[in-house]
Amino acid sequence: MKRVVSLLIALFGLTLGALAPAQNYKRADSRKPYVHRIPLFDVAGRSIGANSHEPYSPRKTCGPCHDVPVIEQGLHSDAAIRKDPLRDGEPWVFRDSRTGTVIPVSPDKRPGVFEPEALGLDPHAFLRTFGSHLVGGGETLVGAPAERGRFLLTGSLELDCMACHEAGARWDQGAWAKAIHKDLLRWAPTAAMGFASVEGSLKGKPVPGTKKEALDVTARAVRVLWRPEIFDQDGKVFFDVVRKAPDAACQACHGDLEVGPEAPARHLQAEDVHASAGLSCVDCHRSGLDHEMIRGLRGSPGADEFSCAGCHLESGRLGAPRPRHVGFPALHFDHLSCTACHAGPTSPRVHLQTPRAHGLGIASQDRSEDDPPRVSTLLLSRLGDGRLAPAKVFWPSFWARRKGEVLTPLAPSAISRTLRRALRVRKSLRSEMSDPRVFQERMTKALAALSSPEEGEAVFVAGNRILSLGPDGTLRSDAADRELTARWSLGHPVRPARQALGAHGCEECHEGGSNLLAARVEVDRTVPGSILVTRWAPLDVDTTTGLGRMARTWRLRRLFKWLLWAGGALVTVVLIAALGRPLRLPSSGPVLLLRAIFLLTTGLLVGTSFTSWWRGEAISGIPLLAHMPLGLIWIWSLVANLAVRSAEVDSRLVRVSRFLMFLAAWATTVAALGLFTAWFDQEGMAILLRIHRWASLAAGAAGLPLWLRLRYLNPA
Repeated sequence: MKRVVSLLIALFGLTLGALAPAQNYKRADSRKPYVHRIPLFDVAGRSIGANSHEPYSPRKTCGPCHDVPVIEQGLHSDAAIRKDPLRDGEPWVFRDSRTGTVIPVSPDKRPGVFEPEALGLDPHAFLRTFGSHLVGGGETLVGAPAERGRFLLTGSLELDCMACHEAGARWDQGAWAKAIHKDLLRWAPTAAMGFASVEGSLKGKPVPGTKKEALDVTARAVRVLWRPEIFDQDGKVFFDVVRKAPDAACQACHGDLEVGPEAPARHLQAEDVHASAGLSCVDCHRSGLDHEMIRGLRGSPGADEFSCAGCHLESGRLGAPRPRHVGFPALHFDHLSCTACHAGPTSPRVHLQTPRAHGLGIASQDRSEDDPPRVSTLLLSRLGDGRLAPAKVFWPSFWARRKGEVLTPLAPSAISRTLRRALRVRKSLRSEMSDPRVFQERMTKALAALSSPEEGEAVFVAGNRILSLGPDGTLRSDAADRELTARWSLGHPVRPARQALGAHGCEECHEGGSNLLAARVEVDRTVPGSILVTRWAPLDVDTTTGLGRMARTWRLRRLFKWLLWAGGALVTVVLIAALGRPLRLPSSGPVLLLRAIFLLTTGLLVGTSFTSWWRGEAISGIPLLAHMPLGLIWIWSLVANLAVRSAEVDSRLVRVSRFLMFLAAWATTVAALGLFTAWFDQEGMAILLRIHRWASLAAGAAGLPLWLRLRYLNPA
């Protein structure tokens, strides 16, 4: 009996445990921001006052009210440890001027980007190198690594909530970066908020064997002087916190700068149209407690509602206008993203500098417009969802070993001694080896010193060229595969409709010299000489070839439209006249030739459109290029067939069949003419396309009695 009672009590307790909340965090649940006047705690959970000598811990200070472990799994806080590829995301750029290395790096294994370990960057070195544009956090950065390796001395780089949620301009990215550069990871949040003066450095300090020894080293090497004025009479500190992160916090890591010969002055550079309308970044890029930001990419969580199409075509959220896109064929929206026309710099001669690649946000007297990498903006490039979208691209430079087609990068730290003897570079490979003769001599010597029959051939990837030693020991230069380039999506700034690509005519894309067909990517001057420019066809070969044919005939488009309209008008006039007394000619060769042309072009038009019609898609590519001139021939042969009728005596069935066939053909023609105007939006063009398809089928069905009895082609 006792066992039964005990079992029932245990089950009851488990039931209550299941019903109770897992954790009991404080909640305000108000639209008004909570006033954060709170005590500070250090990493050990001890209270901090004006006389303390330890930095504060955001994890321990915010933890009593917020579920920090859940927050630390977010998009930004696990950036340094993420293993799943982030679709179309920007990598970090590792630069070493002495070896000429400029290479994309990311811990997530995305194509075209190298893992930190390949360049000799362990987790601690990764944070020290790129921490200036990280907000810290991540489970492994606050767990085991803090108990071993260099983390034992420097502590963890905890997720700093104030990097994004500080309302004003108090959080100092420069102070944050300076502390990380000095290996003061645990002290970085305190330095960034300016709560205390953090003096000293752990850079270069040997790692002690025990945690107690590490505490002794930090106590001697680092000094924290708290500012008494930040504490109130209760020993609490005021944090000016906002729930919605301000745009400035986002721009610290995502705000690009346009540079180059055609770049506008900084104060004239375009602002995103949404920001001009009063929207903030997080109005679209929202998140819950898990901080998994909505990115707006098609197919990703939340993108159906908070994306270009979600706001402008579906919900109309926040007064988003519904675009009509008058005159745009539907196939544009099947193959192009919204940003293809509405985002990015307006000039291809503009290249970008980004915070991750060029350290924007960190004060420097040495930064110039020519600093590598030279990030170009391709008008269109195939990215994650298969559509064409604008992208940022740069060619990397790095030392590597080549086995077959596989390139394995060499860590600059591992080859620095060998290169120092061969290249004799003190600071910058680019500037000190600008003489072509010196470059060739020293580069040949360096590649020979690095070569190893067992490990593989040594090469230097210099942008769009791969330098290696030929069989005779001379320097050899081969073209690099463009798959080596680093590419990520470009989503902002978004331009208004009047500044969008195509707003000034179809020629912006479809003429031969357009950026779509003649895109160029500038290459950094790693090899002596002028800036290299390489052609970049953004589409697959077949599509590019088809669009190239269209571009070569684009200037005939106006003539084509005039002939199309003239044919349509004559079809209408002659069809009306055919009800009266049409011209009658004997059943002769010209009459039969006109009828043969009409039937032949009808069959070819069906052949070029049947597959697309069956799939419910618009015609594109070579079938479209063939369909258009065939349609023009078909319309004019229709005019001739209506105007000229042979003298044979027709039965009533034949006359009715012929008239219905021509009437349906007239409807097909009028619908096609409407598709070539700028009068209809997408819904109207979809209706015209359906009329065009079904009227063409009706024309074939109406003329079936003629074709079956051969009365149309051969009345005898």
